Amino acid sequence: MDINLLLMFLDIIILLFIVVISHEEKFLIILLNLMNGVGIFYYVLGGTLYTPPSNESINYLLYINITVNSAYLLFVFLESFIFRKISIIKIKEVQKNINTNYKYLFFFFASPFIYFAIFYNKFPIYYMLIGDIIGESSRPDVSGSLPHFYTFSVFLASFTLPYLIQSYVLNKNKLIKISVFLFLSFFALLMGDKSTFMVIIFYLFLIKQGVSVKKIILFAIFFILFYVLMKYLYYRELRYDTMNALWESIFRRVSLIGPSSFGMYIDYFVIKDGEIPAGFSHIKQFLFYLIYHYTPGGLSVIFPGSFIDIIKLGFFQIIFIGEVFLFILFIRKLLRTIRIFNFNEALAYLHFYGAILVAQGFISDIIVRYLLPVIVIIFIDRILFIFSKKYKKVKFANTY
Repeated sequence: MDINLLLMFLDIIILLFIVVISHEEKFLIILLNLMNGVGIFYYVLGGTLYTPPSNESINYLLYINITVNSAYLLFVFLESFIFRKISIIKIKEVQKNINTNYKYLFFFFASPFIYFAIFYNKFPIYYMLIGDIIGESSRPDVSGSLPHFYTFSVFLASFTLPYLIQSYVLNKNKLIKISVFLFLSFFALLMGDKSTFMVIIFYLFLIKQGVSVKKIILFAIFFILFYVLMKYLYYRELRYDTMNALWESIFRRVSLIGPSSFGMYIDYFVIKDGEIPAGFSHIKQFLFYLIYHYTPGGLSVIFPGSFIDIIKLGFFQIIFIGEVFLFILFIRKLLRTIRIFNFNEALAYLHFYGAILVAQGFISDIIVRYLLPVIVIIFIDRILFIFSKKYKKVKFANTY
């Protein structure tokens, strides 16, 4: 039997063990396998959509996926021993709900709004509203049409959206909730990547409220309608003359683009030891060209893409990838054990967003867009708590 088929079956067995585990990070592993593992299996079985990686590259992809999934099982086993002592640490808590201080940080909302007011006519959403055709090249992160857009996008995704999520969840007034949701939708569409809005809907509708068969069906219907609408707004044409064509397009975007781009990355930068040609400012632009054969555009690459072109691939390098993932899991666990007084809901969303970044982002994306913002918000939370005089503090044993 082909070695890749054997590795695929081994990975599936590991996934079956993961399915029966009840654990807070299981969503992250499911996401990783949905966006990468399923596509790898597709190419093992001879799939040809997008640009299929080489057989050697598929072999490496399987080893990496098996290593990451195994690292998760090791993490589940180790965390009960490592974090047991944390549960008896004495910390301070307040006697009543104090999730109100977040309102003092209105600049989380105001800053990106001011930025948009200044550069409104350079955003894709503006072209949508006036009826112009837009495409991948119109995205600000690709075209470079907006000054300091990277800083703006980090601030928006990692501070503004979590702040608005918290406002939406904690406010009981329906009119305020609707207003906040409209601002959430507006800021999500400003990102120009067509997925941020769906991430917010998924979080609020399924993660926060719980999963049920009815909700999954409703979300699937909404997702399809939104997907078709965004395609129409971007290209002013519908390419789905049959449901098969629509499902194929969704399958490409959800489960194939990750392993295809990562496989091409391994083929070009690791196996062939290639370099980014002149004319491409970033590796994500070049990978987009390798798959779609035109420019400009950009593709995400899972976190090992941050370093395997440097360390190359082999037995010890594959083990190292597992250790990196294990380290990310422990950092996430540590950050989630810290007692929060003012930003519980904001950080809950940010941890959810962080899982998506781990599933499809470089190490730099994980650090800049997730880990550092979490640390900053925790620091602000402590400052607000220290300078708040209206809360009576009492000592208690943390029962995390």
